[in-house]
Amino acid sequence: MGTKRTPVDRRTRMEITPEAVRLFEAMKRIECTCAPRDWERYWEFEPCEGCEERSRLRRAIHRELKLPPWAIPCVVDPNAPNPWPAGSPRHARWRPNPDAVARWRALEAASREMRR
Repeated sequence: MGTKRTPVDRRTRMEITPEAVRLFEAMKRIECTCAPRDWERYWEFEPCEGCEERSRLRRAIHRELKLPPWAIPCVVDPNAPNPWPAGSPRHARWRPNPDAVARWRALEAASREMRR
């Protein structure tokens, strides 16, 4: 026997905490000092300490925002350069993750709001 139920559209809302903004600000201040990646021997690449710290902070932001495990990457700078080598098929298809870019912008807005 069927029922006539109208589904409720419950959009998930992300709560941006002050701790998430603090972690985001700390992540933005870290500079990358990696040598240019040799794509002929990409498996030998070692990230710099700055990149390791940024990854640690990204994971902390992911936990703080209570994102699901599949929401990776959790934040992406909208101005991030294409990480793939020029001329490769992945370079041509690469686009930043729109959800991660939206979270970056939301954290930026919350950061500006907290500074006021």
